[in-house]
Amino acid sequence: MLLQITIKIIIQIFIDLFYTLGNESEKIYEESKELVREFINASSYEEIIYTSGTTESLNFIARILEQDVSEEDEIILTYMEHHANIIP
Repeated sequence: MLLQITIKIIIQIFIDLFYTLGNESEKIYEESKELVREFINASSYEEIIYTSGTTESLNFIARILEQDVSEEDEIILTYMEHHANIIP
């Protein structure tokens, strides 16, 4: 009986701790987006998107831009382009 109560208390402590950490992390995350928004003069912090790195960022932009590209369009690349930017 005492063991079950102890386990329930420990579980509740962990739940409270993770809930608090989650809330604090979200607050810091949103505040950082607001700082970036101010720095680049964006209209809203919702325009700020964090990615894991340059590759993910470029892929994200490419997916957005591909909606506006048709077969008649020409895309000019330099020899300096990474091959990942050329492969469909």
